[in-house]
Amino acid sequence: MITTIANDSPPELTLEEMRAERQRLLQEKRLRQERINVRKLRLQESFALDYGLSDLVQELGSLTTDRMNVLSGGRYTRRSDGRSYPLIQDERQLGLYRDASRIMCQSNEFAGGLVEGVCAYVVGVGFSYNVKPQPDCSDVPKELVERCKGWIQEFQTMNQWFGEEMPGLEEESCNRLDEDGEFFHALYHEMDGTTYVRTVEPEYVTAGGRTSDEETSWTFGIQSPKHDPQQVLSYNVQWGDSVEDEEQIDKGRMIHCRINSRRTLKRGLTPFSFNTYTLFYQAAVLADALVDTAGQQAKIVSVKQFANSGPSGITAFGAKQNKTGSDGQPVASKLQKGRNEVLGAGQTYLAGPIAANGSTHLAILTSTLRSAGRKWNAPDWLVSGDPAANTYASSLTAESPFVLWVKRRQALLSSCFKQIVWRALLWAARCKQIFAAGRIWTAEELMALIVIEVNAPSPIARDALQAAQANQTAIAAGWKSQRMAAEEEGIDYDQVVRDQIQHEQDMMGTRLDLKLPDDPPGNPAGGGNASA
Repeated sequence: MITTIANDSPPELTLEEMRAERQRLLQEKRLRQERINVRKLRLQESFALDYGLSDLVQELGSLTTDRMNVLSGGRYTRRSDGRSYPLIQDERQLGLYRDASRIMCQSNEFAGGLVEGVCAYVVGVGFSYNVKPQPDCSDVPKELVERCKGWIQEFQTMNQWFGEEMPGLEEESCNRLDEDGEFFHALYHEMDGTTYVRTVEPEYVTAGGRTSDEETSWTFGIQSPKHDPQQVLSYNVQWGDSVEDEEQIDKGRMIHCRINSRRTLKRGLTPFSFNTYTLFYQAAVLADALVDTAGQQAKIVSVKQFANSGPSGITAFGAKQNKTGSDGQPVASKLQKGRNEVLGAGQTYLAGPIAANGSTHLAILTSTLRSAGRKWNAPDWLVSGDPAANTYASSLTAESPFVLWVKRRQALLSSCFKQIVWRALLWAARCKQIFAAGRIWTAEELMALIVIEVNAPSPIARDALQAAQANQTAIAAGWKSQRMAAEEEGIDYDQVVRDQIQHEQDMMGTRLDLKLPDDPPGNPAGGGNASA
């Protein structure tokens, strides 16, 4: 008799099944790691918010004065993968700077006024956009240029570029550079050729569940090759509070502009940090104290002084004035409007320090604000709002530090805005939406035939009559064209020419319809007498 022994061991897996099982295990491991990273990040953020902002700024500022901390930094890892030792090592530290800056810009009148004032000169009423043929291309159809202009205008209108229900994109981008130190704009291309621009909050760009490996780095939510943070590959945007809400956006669909940074650093830093933050904070405290003290003094209508009073009266008067709380400490009191101060015999009224040193305090306030605005090369009147400052004319000349700073900021923004417009136009061409001169134009043809110009408003203060006379002289001399003068003023020269031609045609039609008084009925004007 043959006895069969059952084999309870599992059947051997095929190669494909082993690979699938390995992938499943790797995915489970990655998901567990993502959940750990999210919990760790939330714990760090909640821990950071337990501190006061003033203590936080002092703690961060101490890094710049602690020579041992700064000079001890020579390790490679401290500035690797886009980190900025000793200031920014991770997203938590970056968020602390950003949160403090946002509170400052929204609650401090001097800081908020500076941000709005800078935007007024950098953006003004808006940048102008123009499409031209390439300098070496003389046979570009005018219909193509006009079609590209029209598409750009439609794109800007759809995205409320200059502001309608939402703030203008240019204005918000300029303000975000100062408040956050950077801005992100994601581009979403539709199949009909349109492009939607979505502003991304800086804190949404986070590593989240992404983990770095031997080939790529995901520090600060920006993917780059290991040891090469300058070569950006993509961005990780977490729209919600879970890793399931993450979206990986290719660098071709994201515009990232940053300031106070370096080429090897992945993120920007707000200028409202460290000493600048402290100066604006102290200026607000000083201004509030000056106003409050002056208001208290203004409430005193008169001072009544008793000519004669015995010791008991003086003692009773002093006891009445010195009020203490339950803890025995003196209680401060605010003066009521129209109060009459009463003094006993032997007492003399003395005004507070502000009465004699008010001008000194104002000079200190002005000096503090001047120092706070150094990062912007801002003139005194822009930071303090003092119209009596006599530096207005000299600070808006072509060579002034503030004007040069504004032009640098305008050049940075112009480059970013041009990228957005170009990418939107090229996507429309790839969707076969650019039809002109009887045919469809490709994206490659547009790049070879046209250029997009983005012109920023001039921050230089000038006399309009003097500028017009200078342009007239230059055009008459032949070294400046009418087109150049129009572009300097932000005027579309081609539109001016079209309007002039249309005006001449309208006037010609009006003249043809007119009849001379001695013309018989039915005889055109200027046609002479009708033949018999």
